Amino acid sequence: MASMLDNLAEFTDPDIIWGRTCLRLCFIGLAAFTLGRNKLANKCLGYFKSLSKLGSPNATPIYHFMKATASPSRAKFDEAISHCEEARMVHLAAMANERCGAFLSDLGNGDNDDASKEYIVTAYWMYHDW
Repeated sequence: MASMLDNLAEFTDPDIIWGRTCLRLCFIGLAAFTLGRNKLANKCLGYFKSLSKLGSPNATPIYHFMKATASPSRAKFDEAISHCEEARMVHLAAMANERCGAFLSDLGNGDNDDASKEYIVTAYWMYHDW
């Protein structure tokens, strides 16, 4: 995945087809945060931040999901999930649920086991619905 991300890094500038740009930058940014490529990830995050400030209903859920991935917390993931569901972006809501479940599981805290499983199960059914 790292080598693919390196290949895609040169395609972070917007092109004329806005939808293609959003999809590309969304998944490049999420992958970059996951792999610790913060410079690349923050460039993608900045793109969605500026669109969100302009009131883009499609950019706002992506922005919140990327923020939660950049600095994970249950509250940030819950906010991202809420924005994704409100925008009817089931695939991103499923991914956010999955990432939140993995985040809680990685904490290794027994208090979060049930919550982690709940997020994973919710993600499973959202992927199914998608």
